[in-house]
Amino acid sequence: LRRIISEESGIIPIAGTTGAGKTKTLHGLIDLIGRERGADYRVALVTGVGEYDAKDAVLVTVGDNADHDEATAHAIKKAASMGVDAIMIDESRGVATMKAALEAAAAGHMVYLSIYANDAWSLPAMLGRSDLVKGFVHQTLVKVLCPDCSIGLLDGDEDKPIDLMMRMMKLFPGYGYAAVRRQMREGMCLKCGGKGVIGR
Repeated sequence: LRRIISEESGIIPIAGTTGAGKTKTLHGLIDLIGRERGADYRVALVTGVGEYDAKDAVLVTVGDNADHDEATAHAIKKAASMGVDAIMIDESRGVATMKAALEAAAAGHMVYLSIYANDAWSLPAMLGRSDLVKGFVHQTLVKVLCPDCSIGLLDGDEDKPIDLMMRMMKLFPGYGYAAVRRQMREGMCLKCGGKGVIGR
């Protein structure tokens, strides 16, 4: 994230499904930018009415317009005209919003765009201007394994996930794999009801 916030212009999509924490990431980036870039670096947050207390950002609210996409696009254009360095857009939902965000990035602003997407690979096609994209953030919620019935990655009598272990060792050399747990395939657990997970 520190590398991302050092960019001077372009667009960074922050993607994920509903409830994955995209808005929290945007707000965390505002705080990080305030600490790393200082008070002279101005940030505008385009968001719905009353959704965030923008102490470190200029707040540009999107009204309760029937056409949320057009209202958000108008708010982005307003933010871009305020002389800010970065624009953060919470909840982009349509073509007009995307177009306004890309125009702001092309004009020299750093744009952070919260967008609903199931995967990061679909984002370049959605944006259409890969030359402006400086990176991607994709978030997803992961299952929390039941501590009572999950087992260690290397434990158990059944076939171990050798292919997964090899990929992990290649990607993350030196990681403590003894702490990695996996879900049991069979059995009844009173804690999780046999589901193997206790939340996300």
